[in-house]
Amino acid sequence: MVIPMNSRGCIFAVCSFFLYINQIKEGRVNVPPSSQSIELNKSCTGTDTVPGNSPITFTGVLANVGGAFTFIPPSPTITINETGSYFISFSIHNQGDAAFNLTVNGTPITPLPFTGNGGGPTAAEVIITVTTVPTTIQLVNANATPAQLHNNINTTMTILKLAP
Repeated sequence: MVIPMNSRGCIFAVCSFFLYINQIKEGRVNVPPSSQSIELNKSCTGTDTVPGNSPITFTGVLANVGGAFTFIPPSPTITINETGSYFISFSIHNQGDAAFNLTVNGTPITPLPFTGNGGGPTAAEVIITVTTVPTTIQLVNANATPAQLHNNINTTMTILKLAP
C-alpha cells in the first residue's frame, strides 16, 4: 500500500506525525518496545549534483534504532530487513525543476515522480508494506539530466516501522 500526499497533505501529515512523536515523548501513547527507525541525510560543501537517472547518495546517519535497517554511508541504498508497514518521509532541496522517484527494489512506488520546481524542496511522505526481505529503498533522479541540490544538508529521509 502506498499513500502519496500533495503539499497540503504533506503539511498535515508532518504536523500529525510530530504531534504523535510529542505524545510518545510525553508518555501519552504507548509504543511497542520493538519500535525501529532510521534517519539519514546528505550534505555537501557546495552545489551538489545528482546525475541523471541516478540515486542520491546519503552521507550521514542521524539515528538507526533497532535491527530493521542496514545502511553504511556513503550509500544510495537503505535495506529493510524485516517485513511490515513503514512510514517514509523525505525532503530534497533542489535548485530548480527536479523530479525524483522513491523506489522499492528498483521500482518507483508512484506512477509519476515527485516534483519540485524553482528551488524546491521536493518532499513527500508515504506508507509502504514490505512483504519480502531484504527490500531496498532509494531516492532516484527521475530525469535524464543532472539535478542540482543546494549546499549543506540538502536531503533527509526518515523511515519508521509502523507495524509487523
